[in-house]
Amino acid sequence: MATLARAHALDAFRVLLEIAMDKNENPNARASAANSILDRAYGKPVQGIALESLDDERQNPIETYEKIVDAETGAKVYMALMDENSPI
Repeated sequence: MATLARAHALDAFRVLLEIAMDKNENPNARASAANSILDRAYGKPVQGIALESLDDERQNPIETYEKIVDAETGAKVYMALMDENSPI
């Protein structure tokens, strides 16, 4: 299937180019065709990821740790941290 599609890739590109360049074509169709061409030429734009501030988590590392590990392991670590005789 991919081989068959690749055999028609140049024709498909020409269709996209005709749509993108035709000033009488629907503007949405033109924009969509132009985006398709750009995506194939340069790849889709990378989207950023918003990260939350770590300040609150730095204030309470035990709470942060318990969010990451399962409850049983977190409880053992918490108890070890609270024990003054613990080697941790």
